[in-house]
Amino acid sequence: MLREAGVNVAEMIAEGMPHGFYESGFGEITDAELAFLGDNVKRMVREGIIAEASQKCLEFVAEHF
Repeated sequence: MLREAGVNVAEMIAEGMPHGFYESGFGEITDAELAFLGDNVKRMVREGIIAEASQKCLEFVAEHF
């Protein structure tokens, strides 16, 4: 839906992992996944930035779709 709305998105498929596994501490994050997520991912997870952004995205989708 984001792509259809013209938003530039990238996706990462982590076999067997639930959505948001890196912020919930579920499973191990591979080097490739860390590279995809970026250098600041641990800080962003620790400070709740990813969770906050995810919530805002969900609210946007619920409001507009």
